[in-house]
Amino acid sequence: MDISKLNIKKSILHISPYKPGESNEKAVKLSANENPLGCSLKVKESLANFSAFNLYPDGDATMLKAKINEMFPQFSSENIVCGSGSDEIIGLLISAFTKEGDEVISTEHGFLMYSIYAKSFGAVSIKAKEFDLSADIKNILAKVTAKTRIIFIANPNNPT
Repeated sequence: MDISKLNIKKSILHISPYKPGESNEKAVKLSANENPLGCSLKVKESLANFSAFNLYPDGDATMLKAKINEMFPQFSSENIVCGSGSDEIIGLLISAFTKEGDEVISTEHGFLMYSIYAKSFGAVSIKAKEFDLSADIKNILAKVTAKTRIIFIANPNNPT
């Protein structure tokens, strides 16, 4: 199949794939929030007693939202968004609030997915310089234009 005949958004054609941090045998990999020790016994026991693996999950995470709302009653369940990790939620935010040519600001060492998703939805990824590996509000505000739609400030920032 000749891919050039497909109607693919030009904004995604030159995006490099995300590459998580590498590890070697002497170092414990912490860059991807992976637990090097595996899950706890409580989790293993819960999974052993769970029998609905064959069912499609609740896409709205209704039960999870209700539990979050119990713990934080100031947040209505309708205002809670759950996703399959931060990547999905970042993508949802950018797709909901930007259009082609809009700008998304993040810091120079911020999470790479901010830029990847911005570019994939046709937005422009703008990087603000950091100070001492931390977000510099003056530098971020200096990047704001009439086209700015989202500003991501990671806290804690990379390296985490």
